[in-house]
Amino acid sequence: MQRDEGGLLVRVADLSEALADGTDLSEALVETADCLSEALASRIVNGEEIPRRSSTEAGPGDQHIIWPSPTGALKAVST
Repeated sequence: MQRDEGGLLVRVADLSEALADGTDLSEALVETADCLSEALASRIVNGEEIPRRSSTEAGPGDQHIIWPSPTGALKAVST
């Protein structure tokens, strides 16, 4: 997560297509959860790989948030 001019920008490191933003932390996390579920759903529908979580180290200027395992999200999306 990085601060930008209008608030916060969130990038899901293991899903390059998942980008979200918000004016504050609460909004950014809600938008990220929605973006993450959409990215996972798209990968399931298209038969694409669901990657395992990679490094837990934040890059320069990043604030790293560790999300729970996507298993619950996958179950919710695939039912």
